[in-house]
Amino acid sequence: MLRKAAILVTSLALLMGWLVAGKAPAEPTPSDTINAYYSPNLRVDFRLDAVQIPDYPPFYGGRIVSLNLDDTSPLKVLKLKYLDVVTCLDDIPIATGASRVSTPTGGYWALPEMEKHVGWTKVRYIRHGSITSSEGWVYLGEKSAPPMPPMPPIPPVSPIPPSSPN
Repeated sequence: MLRKAAILVTSLALLMGWLVAGKAPAEPTPSDTINAYYSPNLRVDFRLDAVQIPDYPPFYGGRIVSLNLDDTSPLKVLKLKYLDVVTCLDDIPIATGASRVSTPTGGYWALPEMEKHVGWTKVRYIRHGSITSSEGWVYLGEKSAPPMPPMPPIPPVSPIPPSSPN
């Protein structure tokens, strides 16, 4: 009985990513970012991955595959790191509008939802090896809308002549 429980716990740990053949998660390598999407807004490389946690249907999230979070990345505040997964920004799934981009090295999934947020933004994420999501706030700066093109001059309106009585 005790042996079955140990096997079950080890299997669950392997499934959840807590153990990989008895070792800690692999260290990032430069090849991790070759087929990844770089978010200029979050300043991190992401790979779109399917995520499965107990009691929820499978969904997609952006797995961090950067060697190091850029010192200027807003995600630094949340202490996110390699292999953590960002699932939503302001309650909108980051896979919204994802599209496949082909490259000579294979390609990646572009994640345009990551570029649509400004100001204070709520980030939902799952730490590597965890089965629970967490939320935190990051400041993504302000982006001004592109300037409006100049309006053409409006010609003066000539007065309407009074109608003559019949």
